[in-house]
Amino acid sequence: MRLTAIVGDLRKALAEEVRAGERAASRAVRAETDALKTELRGQVTASLGGKARGIANAWRSQVFPRTGVSMRAAGLVWSKTPLVIDAFERGALIRPKGGGRFLAIATGFNAARGWRGRGDKGL
Repeated sequence: MRLTAIVGDLRKALAEEVRAGERAASRAVRAETDALKTELRGQVTASLGGKARGIANAWRSQVFPRTGVSMRAAGLVWSKTPLVIDAFERGALIRPKGGGRFLAIATGFNAARGWRGRGDKGL
């Protein structure tokens, strides 16, 4: 069995290892937070189509501490449109106002040639 002795200051060596661990933990949390946000954006775009880029880009993330490094780094991912995401997730039923039979959806054709005159040419 062979033993080697390290010459130097043990406190400095341990402090250096702690700093390296803090950098690694902060880097890992930041990378995973960004990966989760990207994955959620991809899922929203895939499920709602290419025109849902605005809803997909509503996903936000933040890493704590905001600056510097820490062994206890934390990441947070949230949506600025939680009600829209929840409605699509649950498959909520959209009904007309006032209990009517028909749901009015404004289109360019309706606005240009609708019953109420010329109106606006689209949305």
